Amino acid sequence: MTIPVKEASKFVTVTGFSTTLNTTLTRYDKQLPIEITPMLRNKLKGGAFTFMTISNHVDSEVVKVFLFDNKLLIERGQDDTEATAFPKGSCINANPTWAGIKELICTLDCCAKSESSGE
Repeated sequence: MTIPVKEASKFVTVTGFSTTLNTTLTRYDKQLPIEITPMLRNKLKGGAFTFMTISNHVDSEVVKVFLFDNKLLIERGQDDTEATAFPKGSCINANPTWAGIKELICTLDCCAKSESSGE
């Protein structure tokens, strides 16, 4: 009997990471204008991704962040948030998001039957 193996998620946590936007982010931008720290570069290598929240005093948006060609690219409007424009200096943090929690839970193959259980 062969147990199907689900491909592991490339989601990584970078909890505690925070910074601010280096420049304005329009609602159509696909690149995150922040400094790519060595820790962030190391965490996101090999196709890994994380979720971050962009916020100011009015709006917040959850984005999926990945490293490509030495740039931080983003998929906008995660966790039912909307792509929004943010001014330079808006806060960015990588604290836990529902999208990250769902990624961790939903990629676990909790229902796989074990060969040793005889089921």
